[in-house]
Parts: sequence; structure tokens; C-alpha cells
Amino acid sequence: MRIASFLPAGTTICYELGLGDNVSCVTFECQFPPAAKDKPKVIRCIFNSDDLTSAEIENAVNTNLAASVPLYEIDESLLEDVDVVLIQDLCEVCAIGPPMVLAALDKLKVQPRVLYLTARSLDGLYNDIMTVATGCDIEGRGVAMVTSMKARVDRVERALVDCTPVKTVCVEWLDPIYNAGHWMPDLVHRAGGYDPLAAPESFSVAINWSHVAEVEWINYTMLCMLLLPFGG
Repeated sequence: MRIASFLPAGTTICYELGLGDNVSCVTFECQFPPAAKDKPKVIRCIFNSDDLTSAEIENAVNTNLAASVPLYEIDESLLEDVDVVLIQDLCEVCAIGPPMVLAALDKLKVQPRVLYLTARSLDGLYNDIMTVATGCDIEGRGVAMVTSMKARVDRVERALVDCTPVKTVCVEWLDPIYNAGHWMPDLVHRAGGYDPLAAPESFSVAINWSHVAEVEWINYTMLCMLLLPFGG
């Protein structure tokens, strides 16, 4: 079985499920586990962001989107003989979206199985793991992985039951700053934090430092700031 992963989360899930050898190609952003870095790159960004600031990347993305110019390009030669394709359907900025991928797949003689990963919460992440496991006919491994993850989360929550929540600000982009969205607020809450600027199970949006300054932090302990630049 050959798997093409079009998002870093899909790549990591495959490796955690013991499917690393089955992953035939990944994205230019896939860096975990380290072995994924050596896989052929099925997609690349149309511009090199290595030497750009956050503001410059934001401007480049917005300029291309306004002109309807795709942010990514696909190496279609790597899709031949692929059996399973992992794609996301949440954000066409952080990772390539379905339209371009499906258009490339339509050119293949044999259509692979397409699995959509759509997590917006921690429970959604568990569902995505099962989507991959079931789609790759290893449902038992998926159940074991999810069960283990839930047990670890439960241990953390039990250990923090008597603790005062930590006031937390999660920043998912640096210039402009973006709040935390999708599953990140869920993770912060379960880890004992409280982020009033977050957008649970929704998209991150641009905010400014005045929003942080205006928040009332009464009855909460020290401030924790997490810098989490997004992308896949």
C-alpha cells in the first residue's frame, strides 16, 4: 500500500500507526518524525518563505489569494500507483485544499482512496486517526492509539483538577498576530490553561495586542504565552 500525504498531520498519524514505510510522498512542511523529511515532496509552496518575515509571508499569501493564484504546486508524477491519499478540508492557506488535489487525481488511470482529515477539536483529532486507520485496514491499531492518547490526556486532567487555571495567550501568527483556533483551545483547556481570546473549533483570526491588554484576568494565575506559527 502506497500513501500520499498532503498535510503534516496526516504524515505524523501514519508514522504513529506504523505506516511509515507505506508513505510514498509528503509535503514540503512534513518534518515529524524526522524520517519524513527524506520522503519525496508531492507539494511545494510557490514561494520560498525561509528568509521572509511573518509580515512578508502574510502579504505574499494575501496577494496570491487576491489574484486567484494557487499557493502550492503538485508533483503529479509522484501520484502514480498511489493507493491512499490524505487531504484536509479546513484551510487552503495552511495546507493545500481538495480542489487542486482532486483535479490531479482525476488524471490518474486508477483512482486512489481519498481520506479527508477535518479535525476542529481534540475529539476530531481522534476521529481523524480512526479515519486513517480504518481507511488503511488497520482499525485495531487506530483504536489502540486513540485509547492510549485519551488515557494520557485523562492523567493530565486528573493531575490538574485542584489547580487554578493558568491565563494563557496562544498566538498562531506573529505579524499580524492571530488567536488560536480549531483544536488548540481544547488542548490548552485540558492542560490547565484559559485563553479567552481563542476561537474553539473555528478559524484563527487576526487580532492585535490591545485585545490582549483589554482582557480581565481576575482569579487566574500567571500568564503563559505560546507562540505557535501555523502551517499544516
